[in-house]
Amino acid sequence: MSIIQTIGRMLLGAAIFRSMRRSPVGILICAAILGLLLMFAGNARAQDYTDCFSTSLYGSTNAPVCPSRADAYATAIAASNASSSTAGSATIVSGSIACGPLECRIRAESPLGTTAASRAAAYRKWNLASECPVGSSWDDVEQRCVQSCVNGSIRMLNGECSATPDECSDLNSQSGFGVAAAKPFQQRCLANGCMLAMTPGTGSCTSVAGADGNICHGEYRFTGAVCGATPPPVHIVGPDTVEAAAQNDPQACTAAGGGSHDYCVKRSGEHCMTSAQGRQLCWKPGETGTKTDGPVAQVRNAGTDVVPPALNLPSGDTLQSTGQKTTATSGSTTTTTSNYTTIHGTNAGPKDQGQPADGTGSDEAEEGSASGGADCEQRPVVSDPMLEMVATQAWATRCAVEAGNTAKVTGDVGDCSVPFSVEGDNANAVKLRAMRAQICGDNQPEWTKGDAPEIPGDGEGDDDVENATKFGISIGPAMLDDADLFGGGTCPQMSFALMGTTISTNDVPQWCNVVSIMRALILLFGAYTALMILMGRSHG
Repeated sequence: MSIIQTIGRMLLGAAIFRSMRRSPVGILICAAILGLLLMFAGNARAQDYTDCFSTSLYGSTNAPVCPSRADAYATAIAASNASSSTAGSATIVSGSIACGPLECRIRAESPLGTTAASRAAAYRKWNLASECPVGSSWDDVEQRCVQSCVNGSIRMLNGECSATPDECSDLNSQSGFGVAAAKPFQQRCLANGCMLAMTPGTGSCTSVAGADGNICHGEYRFTGAVCGATPPPVHIVGPDTVEAAAQNDPQACTAAGGGSHDYCVKRSGEHCMTSAQGRQLCWKPGETGTKTDGPVAQVRNAGTDVVPPALNLPSGDTLQSTGQKTTATSGSTTTTTSNYTTIHGTNAGPKDQGQPADGTGSDEAEEGSASGGADCEQRPVVSDPMLEMVATQAWATRCAVEAGNTAKVTGDVGDCSVPFSVEGDNANAVKLRAMRAQICGDNQPEWTKGDAPEIPGDGEGDDDVENATKFGISIGPAMLDDADLFGGGTCPQMSFALMGTTISTNDVPQWCNVVSIMRALILLFGAYTALMILMGRSHG
């Protein structure tokens, strides 16, 4: 003890003595101070955890107190291992935890069945008040304190809390979800504990022979359910983060044929298989036949057996199998696709129908594909993003009208080939009629719809055409505007630069004559078409 500490204690003692002599209140104050000092001294002794971390076994009656439950577990096992003849095998004895109002005691020893000498029992204690930090609780499986999960979140396998159901649902507002997508899974628990799944009715999944898992296309959204982020089988490829799941790749693929080629499904639902040339040929759902790409011929037939094409080509070349084939099943449809190449390397057919293997290619079928939307159970899926937005808005409005029982809807608002009607005068009904008019042109006058006019006679003579009527209005060539049909207007002039030289239509004397002839031909054709529409006759 230093001289300064000694002098300080002497001065404190003298002050306390003088206070006790002068006033009884001073005695009470001194007693309170003494009590506090004793309490702090006791606490100071309790905070000395030296015995807890020693390798001594200690018994049940003199077990030392440890800073936390985790320390009590660890030091009891360490002490038992240090004294046991089977070191390294000690564990906490099941059912050995005994708790009082303020503290708990545990026992660790080697497994039962060994000699009594080897089962060195070590006891340790911990205070309940210091068992776990605020906001956490003890996990018996992991034997540590873990964070408490609230608001519907659950404990995941890594010990952390998942996102809440509301947080998972809010992720659907991010770009990349709720649109047509292709992914190598139907549903997946992401690392944040949110379940991402394909919405039923928006697409389908395909199982490929010889490959693990499914490849699916449809609309993916977070279901609002929370999960334990169970690691999927290592052979199933898929995203683990929200950012990765939001990536909308053109297609999802899996290795097939023992890894000799890839089988892919596009966002539009097309199935594609790579060839020996490294490109892929794509097929619409249910489509069969033969497609060619340079020296490659790809054949797709129903069932699980290969149906070879005609091997002898008109060119004199011969097709030979490359051994690449894949059987795929989507719902009730099963097809087998196989590859062939020409022996001499000539083209297998008149068309090159292949696409880049990364899925960036497209054809007429993909650019204009659409499905779903026939009822409120199946959301429309359209390959073109702008058209999908319009179709989805129309579908959502129609279903909202039906769900609210505010109007009766008949037909599909986006299918112009079938009749459509909606009853009611509420805002949704008016909006639905406006959408139908915008999509199908239902706001055009009746006389332009091509209904057959009333034509007296047999409709073949010129007099019949002159006397034809529609709604009592005379219909004939006289209704057409023939002003400036063969003349009038100005000659358009233009110029452009080619390899440093400026070329102008002014340099071509015949330019205006050619334009005048083209103008007259276009106006004549337009007049004829308009007349046919007025007469209600088919044209094309």
